[in-house]
Amino acid sequence: MMRVIALCALWLCACSDGEESRIAAPKIPARTLADALQPYVSVNAPTVLLSNAAIHVGDGQRQLDGYSVLIKDGRIVAVARTGDIAAPADALSIDLTGHTIMPGIVGMHNHTHMPGNTLLAYTAPRLYLAGGLTTMATAGSADAAGEIALAGSIEREETPGPRIFPSAPYITGPGGNGPMTKPESAEAARAFVAEWADAGAVWFK
Repeated sequence: MMRVIALCALWLCACSDGEESRIAAPKIPARTLADALQPYVSVNAPTVLLSNAAIHVGDGQRQLDGYSVLIKDGRIVAVARTGDIAAPADALSIDLTGHTIMPGIVGMHNHTHMPGNTLLAYTAPRLYLAGGLTTMATAGSADAAGEIALAGSIEREETPGPRIFPSAPYITGPGGNGPMTKPESAEAARAFVAEWADAGAVWFK
């Protein structure tokens, strides 16, 4: 649920027309979150109704105006025109008039490193999440073991960030880029892939 609610909070910040959201004061037990996550979650309730929003579906068609989204236990369970969804008694209702909801972005070529820093373990996941990414695949890693550990920390909800499909170290052939792994045979290449797949890498470049 943390990812869904955190992303909704990011949408509110990024897509606001400047008006303050009208949030009903809930009498709902908050979910216990790790200390590292709490600053990034502004809505923490088991059932949330987002109403009167514009929804950008991402299918190339025009946005849907005046819609509501019902979220329960971290899952979107209903999307319909406002008024067609009855708010459950235990729901936290948020009026999103003037705001837009969009799907989380899936990044297919992302990095957690930059020149001079092999793993931006703190900065990268927070910036990607703030940019709307909820899932990302890294395209080559400069610190594969660290990136696999980071992906696990996010999955265990110890670190805020999008779900990461981590990469093995960069791999190339003879004469390739200096820092990359250069297997000397097909057998060595297969062994490299097997080793890093067993370690948790799911992406190779």
